[in-house]
Amino acid sequence: MTSPHYDLVLALDPRFPGGTSTAISRELEALLAAGVSLAVVRVNAPVFPTDQPDHPGLAARIAEATIPVLTPGQVASCDLLVAHNPMAFELGLPPQPRITARRRIIIAHHVPVDGLGGLFYDPVRVQRRLADAFGGEFHWVPISEGCRRNLMDSGAPVPVVDRFWPPLVDVAKWGRPRDGLLGPIPVIGRHSRPDRLKWPSRIEDLRAMYPEAPDVRVRLLGYEGAIAREVGPTPSNWETLPFGAEPVDRFLSEIDFFVYQHHDRFVETFGLTIAEAMASGAVAILTPNLRVNFADAALFADPPDMPAIVRRLAADPAAFARQSAIGWDWVRTQCGPERYLEAVRALAADPTAPGAPSVTMVTETEGGRRKRRRHGRRTMLRQAGRLVRAVPFGGQVLDRLRGRG
Repeated sequence: MTSPHYDLVLALDPRFPGGTSTAISRELEALLAAGVSLAVVRVNAPVFPTDQPDHPGLAARIAEATIPVLTPGQVASCDLLVAHNPMAFELGLPPQPRITARRRIIIAHHVPVDGLGGLFYDPVRVQRRLADAFGGEFHWVPISEGCRRNLMDSGAPVPVVDRFWPPLVDVAKWGRPRDGLLGPIPVIGRHSRPDRLKWPSRIEDLRAMYPEAPDVRVRLLGYEGAIAREVGPTPSNWETLPFGAEPVDRFLSEIDFFVYQHHDRFVETFGLTIAEAMASGAVAILTPNLRVNFADAALFADPPDMPAIVRRLAADPAAFARQSAIGWDWVRTQCGPERYLEAVRALAADPTAPGAPSVTMVTETEGGRRKRRRHGRRTMLRQAGRLVRAVPFGGQVLDRLRGRG
């Protein structure tokens, strides 16, 4: 019996909460619409507890499209084998299907090094685990320029492809550029999981970004838990909603400015929520370290200076409209379905063909070797924004790995 051949086989763990599974779900939709033949390898990564639920959107997409799910020992071939998220593979895997692939890549949905220099995961160990599970070398594809730089600076000797795997945001489904404010006073907002690391390190920065003032309104989706307790009494002009209380597209359609800074320890690998906000027509005002990912699509300032930008653009509808259009068009060109499918075609092509993406081998540094020796089996992992130790693996650690959303 002839084994099946697919254009793409995706190795993934559908239990990742948040951005990883959301991104994969959108990719499946675009690939199916383009007529790409697909199969999925379900990776039950030991980084999750056994009762971790599947991401509902991704699980539904696979089921509704009746995408084949390859089982351990099954034989198949493909043009491109895509492994999603390095953190799914670092701790090793049980036996997998036997897949012959012309090219193998791993999508770096997370950076390996956090904002304080610690390891989220060890790329060298991930590379070894992938080779054990599927055979052959995997090339690393970052999802942003910031992710590429982080990989290169990690000193881990892995091959990094000189192009990106853009998170997919179809602007036609989110909104359009806006001509000005939605109402008489500007509405400042943001949304994210209620993870403390998604919010500014210092409460005074948060209060500066979202001032208690009569000339602005503040709407926060995902404001609950630790950050709400630290802030204390809710300012009078704030409207706060728990995570998932309102559809994201509707929430974004009701704010003028997406104002965002994260914790010093956290590294935003891309910023899918930011791209979605710009696709809705909102103007993004971000912490300066995100300029590497968004260039001129957003405006950048430290927290005390963010409200001044809000007030300036609120008083100048033409300037607001220009920035809204710049951000919206950036998402259209950098994250649209056409750009995504172009990346897939390029990475699936014969690597010796003219115009094929090149690969840079990261030069291992002494610092990188020291870092891996220092962490050893105690590699720091982040899941759903929680910083945990991979070993020992049980008890409260498992509880902290449970994701939301």
